[in-house]
Amino acid sequence: MRKGFFIILLLFTLVDVLAQELLPQKESEFITRFPFNLFRSNHFLKHKQNNEGFQERVIQVSEEKKSKPRFIYTHFYMPHAPYFFDKNGILKSESVIFREYNVSPPAAYLEYVTYTNSKIRELITIIQKNNPEAVIILLSDHGFREKGSTRYDHFFQNLNAVYYPDKDYSGLYDSITSVNQFRVVINKLFHGSLPLLKDSTIFLVDKK
Repeated sequence: MRKGFFIILLLFTLVDVLAQELLPQKESEFITRFPFNLFRSNHFLKHKQNNEGFQERVIQVSEEKKSKPRFIYTHFYMPHAPYFFDKNGILKSESVIFREYNVSPPAAYLEYVTYTNSKIRELITIIQKNNPEAVIILLSDHGFREKGSTRYDHFFQNLNAVYYPDKDYSGLYDSITSVNQFRVVINKLFHGSLPLLKDSTIFLVDKK
């Protein structure tokens, strides 16, 4: 196995609950925080601070030299609302942020996607410079979900990208889902033989 580390960048996920339970483990480092104060006033401003802090911490970790492989996980609340920046990286006023947070206009979302893409590109470039042996996995847990929409096919158009330093992507396939993503990566890096499961997606709806 390579001496680099894995980085998983989840744009939006609820795996934070699991991360909180696993924090005592010493072999892994979780750069995340579950927004337990989600329902307090102006809670959305916390996400901006978290996103910026997570990026700084990932860069710091990528600069550290370790003799053993590491698994680094971080969660960015992007490009999920609130949409703090426009496509050019200009910070919006709190009144605009709050209004768009309640309405979630598609135009604001698309501009924030453009901004998010630039931050992803910036972060991955720094990681690769600091640690050329790093395996990088970039994931999102869902696609675009407009309020009131029933276009479930859009919900499952997840971002899923992997970078291997050796450029050998033979184990991946274009219809892979998160069900098998880690099985493929583990089989490659650890010479494992985990069987692949049926790729699938499930949409759950609360009963009224």
